[in-house]
Amino acid sequence: MRNTLIGLAVVGLIGCGGSDGDSGLTAPNDFDTFSRGAGVFAGTIGSDDASGALYAGITMVSPEGEVVSFAVDENNDSNLHLNHHRGSGENGRFAADGHLWQCNTSGACEWHESALEGTLDQTRMTATERWASTRSVPVRMTKDMAVTGLSYPLASIANEYTDGYTTLLLDSNGSLSGWDLDGCNLSGSLAPYDGINLFALSVSVSGCSSESTFSGLAFVLGDEQDGHLLWGMTSTGEVFFPMVLLSATAASSAADQPLTLTPPALKLKTLSTEGRRIQ
Repeated sequence: MRNTLIGLAVVGLIGCGGSDGDSGLTAPNDFDTFSRGAGVFAGTIGSDDASGALYAGITMVSPEGEVVSFAVDENNDSNLHLNHHRGSGENGRFAADGHLWQCNTSGACEWHESALEGTLDQTRMTATERWASTRSVPVRMTKDMAVTGLSYPLASIANEYTDGYTTLLLDSNGSLSGWDLDGCNLSGSLAPYDGINLFALSVSVSGCSSESTFSGLAFVLGDEQDGHLLWGMTSTGEVFFPMVLLSATAASSAADQPLTLTPPALKLKTLSTEGRRIQ
């Protein structure tokens, strides 16, 4: 059964300044913030009142303080909000700096330096994202315990993925290699975190105008209907690099039957623009 690389893109954006500030939130106590709170979360970014858009999506949090989110406007699924922050925290509070990207699926995007701070525990993230001096939105995420607790050995998702434009090979040791029809070469790694459904993802692009090294996070979403899906988001400065890999075989050692595919609804995949870089 053919495996498909749904989305693989390098997106260069126009930058704007950012700022940070105090979220004013009350913190839980007595545990290390990121090591206890790491996992896969689902929830919202923004507000559903007249002040702005409400985005629904997913946040990945690593034990080392890396936070990656991608979300879709609930009223217009052509609009996307993505962010990538790195920080530290203790006693349930955290503060992180990074970038956010506001895009639509036609390829129009802008990026901002941003700050994310708030509280994080075993079940929830409640935070404020701030950028452009005066802009801020609430971030409310709840940990998906079922997804976070899944285990996917690298051997279960190792395969060759292609969309006809880009080909990517993932081996059972987590090494990534690949190429596209414009002559770009890809290399990198996928390294699992212990005890949670989360991977450190690194991708280098060479041999073309988009040369750079990107780092970020990924997780596997699998079910009995759609096989398994690897969602990943990496970035470097003002450029981000999303990756979505879909396989027709469930990524579980207990379920290796060929399965019928249903394309995922989340519109991140359309940023691929057939794999070409968006200026």
